[in-house]
Amino acid sequence: MKTGAVGGGGSHLYIQHKQNLEFKYLYFKIQKLINKKVNLSLKYEQLKSPEIHSTLIKPITDTIIKTADAKSLLYKLKTYDIYKYGEEQTVSDKVVFILLLLRYEYLIQSENNLISHELLITKANLCELLAIRMLREYKSYNRINLLFINPLRTQTFNTLELAVLSNSKRFLTQPIIVRILDRFYNGELIRDSLYNMENDDDERSLIGNNVKHNKLAKLTFKNIVSRCRYVPKYQSLVINLRLVAFMMMYFLLILSKRGSQFSKYSLSGIETAFWLIGMQLNLEFLLKISKIEVRFFRMIIWNHIDFILICLVDLSFLLKITYSPYYRDVFSLISIIILPRMLSVLNNYRFFNLIIVSFNRMMWNLMGLLCFFTSLISGFFFAFITLSKDRSNYDIMFDMVKIFFGFTPSVWNNWDNYNPLGKTIQMAYLFLIQFFIGTVMAIVLSRVFAKVNEQNQQEFDYFKATNLILYFKMAEINSENSAIMKLLNLANFPTNVLIMTYEMSIGRFFVPTQDTTNELKFYTFLSRNDYDQELVDMLSEDADGESLLVQKRYSQIKATPALNQVQSISTLGGNFRSASTDSNFIDEILNKKYGKKSIPLEKVKTNNSD
Repeated sequence: MKTGAVGGGGSHLYIQHKQNLEFKYLYFKIQKLINKKVNLSLKYEQLKSPEIHSTLIKPITDTIIKTADAKSLLYKLKTYDIYKYGEEQTVSDKVVFILLLLRYEYLIQSENNLISHELLITKANLCELLAIRMLREYKSYNRINLLFINPLRTQTFNTLELAVLSNSKRFLTQPIIVRILDRFYNGELIRDSLYNMENDDDERSLIGNNVKHNKLAKLTFKNIVSRCRYVPKYQSLVINLRLVAFMMMYFLLILSKRGSQFSKYSLSGIETAFWLIGMQLNLEFLLKISKIEVRFFRMIIWNHIDFILICLVDLSFLLKITYSPYYRDVFSLISIIILPRMLSVLNNYRFFNLIIVSFNRMMWNLMGLLCFFTSLISGFFFAFITLSKDRSNYDIMFDMVKIFFGFTPSVWNNWDNYNPLGKTIQMAYLFLIQFFIGTVMAIVLSRVFAKVNEQNQQEFDYFKATNLILYFKMAEINSENSAIMKLLNLANFPTNVLIMTYEMSIGRFFVPTQDTTNELKFYTFLSRNDYDQELVDMLSEDADGESLLVQKRYSQIKATPALNQVQSISTLGGNFRSASTDSNFIDEILNKKYGKKSIPLEKVKTNNSD
């Protein structure tokens, strides 16, 4: 930053004003450009075709790069004496945010403007393609920083959150974006607003104001506590260790009380720890609901499972302190939820994500199929009530449920309890359940699984990005110095000790591997060090021969007299025909019909003809 004539707080406000002006200028220019150029509805595959790329995407990209040129923007906004971009940054860092914002706008408009739905979807897909293309125009540290800028002051989302909200799964699947997010997850990079680390000015100038390198110089308990609060990988580890401890205490309570009544008057040490962890889960969940936007919170399935688990724990505690006889029944339900909740340790495995996403999609299909099956089966129930001889309504319903789940002997055991029409209806119900409903369920659910499997990589990267956003939100909550946060951090002391022990064992018994990414970027099996004198002579001879050949061709072209550019009549249009062509065509038709030659048309001489 440079401060010119304006100083102090006025300089800061002036810079914010100019940055806001720059954002609005680029926003309206890019929006006008896309609305002007895109007039046809195209599929995403068509947008990636070479023809569309050369005629539509490339011109738009060149125009955006020219419009968002950093130096021209500094001159246009007259801010070259106030602030400047990085020396190697050629394009404004707000372009990717603007393109994703326009995509979000077009998607919102497409849901409400059904007449232009296809065209708006085309514009939305084009914005995502352009955002992917613009990633090439930035250096690595600029790409990291642009994920966390928020030039739109009226909203609270940054570029990464906007990519999730706009469902830009192809953008989040780009290898460079995946690599950046993995570095944040593992703690190699960390947001500056979350963690105040000592850093020199050179590193700050490279990384910027949003992100810092976060490599531990030495392993201390203070550093481990900080990483557990701010690094997503360690946040996940703390949550999972707490759930493991909670589950172990739960099963110890179940096993210790097996065969006897639950104690209503005395609390053991395990029970006390169990209810304390339950209280900690309640406090964390309340903080998440109050601090994290609902649009991000509801995207993660584990938050819904946590809500059910906490409701069961709270209800069990309430029934326990009120000495309710239903306490044991409700307490036994916790195991149904806590064991599936432990599967969150597999979040970073692609195959598990395929199962979770498929289950999430199939759940809504199952609800629709359940309503469909209920409407089909209800009519058979009332028919069986009328046609049965001496069976109660409960017995009939229970037999229908058993047949639905495949227990066919229920049909034959009660065969004599129905009249001939009732027996026919029973066979129809059995056929409907065994063949029709089973086939429909298999077809619908298998199609959902196949569709998810085709897009598994996109769904996996999208889920990781969404989960990472929630970890960032939790890190912001952990950075607060409230009494509740101090209490929660104190409760995490045992897990921090376990993580400290783990890190010490890793550092002692395992040698860290060196990062060879930069060396492998331009890897070749042979390099210039493998040159010898004979090879150099051969390459130089080839180079001289190529230069002589180029000179010879150039001299031949230069000696050839220039020809006037004449366009043939047949090249003027796809179906264009001259008058002489039509005349010949008419002659051929007349010859075939009358067997005589038609009178040839006399050649009309012009004044210029000889």
